[in-house]
Amino acid sequence: MAKAVKKKKHIAERMCTVCRKRYPQKELMRFTMDQNNEAHIDLRGKSAGRGLYLCHEYACMEAVLHASGKRRPFNLHKDSRAILEGLHAKQKQIDCKKENRESDVLQLLGLARRANKLSLGFDATGEAIKSKEAKLVLIAGDVKENTLKKLRKVLELNPIQSVSLLNKEKLSKALGRGSLAICSVNDQGFSEAIMDILLGKKINSVEGNKESEVKNE
Repeated sequence: MAKAVKKKKHIAERMCTVCRKRYPQKELMRFTMDQNNEAHIDLRGKSAGRGLYLCHEYACMEAVLHASGKRRPFNLHKDSRAILEGLHAKQKQIDCKKENRESDVLQLLGLARRANKLSLGFDATGEAIKSKEAKLVLIAGDVKENTLKKLRKVLELNPIQSVSLLNKEKLSKALGRGSLAICSVNDQGFSEAIMDILLGKKINSVEGNKESEVKNE
């Protein structure tokens, strides 16, 4: 008897009013307009009326709160403004922490490259993975889907920790390579230090690797 094929659950998507990117509806903030053309945040997502949606990107919240005139996507009711200002401040803290982590990771990658402990690009990274030399694989967040599928096949045969962070532009600029989307860290100390940064244990890790490189030189 043939088995019933389960249908994939449909995930409703909506577009952010500011950046125009589509997200799952549950990940967005919903607003409804009143008779005075002021927007009220709909925390439960069940208020009547046509909804306007806003993502949690700092720049998008900034546009709603502080853009003026025609540039402002919609006008907020004062109560909803107070709520959004709180979310806006929290997102700024999150973004600052993320930028600090990214800066520390890039700093460590620069040290690792000087110590010849990196493999740059898909082919070199693939060889490092197959030879068991790679300890950690870094993947740019905007890597092409085809490249990502190829890398997943390599990782399936040779399981190794991988993380997605930064983007091709930042990674390329930091390591002096054009359009770099993938690299491997071929040293246990550097790979552990990078993971420590991503987990919030950044100061000792960065300083420790600085001292290590100085001694090696």
